[in-house]
Amino acid sequence: MANGPSLVHHAAHSNRGTRPLKRLVPTLCAALPVLVLCACGDPREAFVGSYEADGTITFADDLGRDTQEVTLPLTIIADAFESDRIYLDFDCGMSATIGEPGFVINQEICQPFEADSCTIVWTYKNGGGSKDQGALLKLNPGGTVKGRCADGSSGEYSFFFTLTGIPRTPGSEDPGAQSTRRHALRTTLHQAFERAMRVMNQREQAPTKPH
Repeated sequence: MANGPSLVHHAAHSNRGTRPLKRLVPTLCAALPVLVLCACGDPREAFVGSYEADGTITFADDLGRDTQEVTLPLTIIADAFESDRIYLDFDCGMSATIGEPGFVINQEICQPFEADSCTIVWTYKNGGGSKDQGALLKLNPGGTVKGRCADGSSGEYSFFFTLTGIPRTPGSEDPGAQSTRRHALRTTLHQAFERAMRVMNQREQAPTKPH
C-alpha cells in the first residue's frame, strides 16, 4: 500500500482550507529542528539555551596582564545545516564544533567595531565549553584583540575568558531585548579593552627602577 500524501503536500495543494494550512507549514518547519534535537539524542541539546555568563576576562602582553570581572549574556543555538555545530550569539557571533566532552570554538575574526573614538578588532582563535554535573556551562574563549584610538593610543593583546554560564528561564526576556543585550555585551568588551590598554600603556611608560 502506497504512502498517502504528506501534510506539507496537502498544505501546498489542497483547495479546502488552503490558507490555514499554508499558515501551518512555517510553524511545522520551524519546529522540526527542535523535534530532531529531542528525538535523536543530539549532543548539542545539552548546550542550547540562554545563559548569564559571569567570570573574568584577562588581557596579556609581554609586560604583564590585566584581569577584569565581567557579566555577559550568551545564547547558543543548534546549527541548522551542520549536525556537529552550534552557534554562539556572543560578541560578533561564532560557531563551535561539538566534541568530547564539550565543544571547541572555531576561529572568528570580528568586523572592526567603533566605540568611544576607538576602532577595535577581536579575533577568537581557541577555547571552548563544557557542562558540569550541575548543568552550569564552563566557557573559556580566547584569542587576540587590537585597537587604535583617535588620541593616538593603541594596543594589541592576547585575551582569554573564564566564564560560568547560568541558564536563564525560557521566555523570561522579550525578543526585543536581545539586540539591546548584544549591544551591551559589545560595549562591555570594548570598555574592558580600553581599560586594559590604559593599564598596559601606564606600565610601559613607568620609569624603570635602578638595580
